[in-house]
Order: sequence, then C-alpha cells, then structure tokens
Amino acid sequence: FINDSLDPKKQILLMVPNINLVEQMFSDFKDFETEDITDIVARNYGTSKNKDWTKRIIISTYQSVKNQSQIFD
Repeated sequence: FINDSLDPKKQILLMVPNINLVEQMFSDFKDFETEDITDIVARNYGTSKNKDWTKRIIISTYQSVKNQSQIFD
C-alpha cells in the first residue's frame, strides 16, 4: 500500500528525535504493510557509513540529516 500511494518521482523524509523512534517507526510500517518494505524504506541514524539516502521513504534522526546536509541542498 505504501509504495502504491507514493509519487514515484518523490521521496519522503521522516525525521524523528532519537534512534529508538527510527526503529519503532520502521516496525510500525512493517506491521501495517502487507509487502516487504526493506526495498523502499531506509533507516538512517548513528555513525554508520552505510546510510541509504536513495530509498523512497527515509526514516532518520535530525542529527543524521544534519550530517548529510549536502544531499538536501
């Protein structure tokens, strides 16, 4: 449902205040979605160098977005 209702040319950035809420939101998406969401939803937080800013939905902390500001300029 999530993938079908999105404009294929746009991304959604969901910023949450802490890492626990990144995981909680991802888990909520999994609970309500009938399809596998790992292809369209990215969880970006912490010091990981493997953050994926190309997926259709990005759940991230403010700090991670701030550290990657060149992507959103």
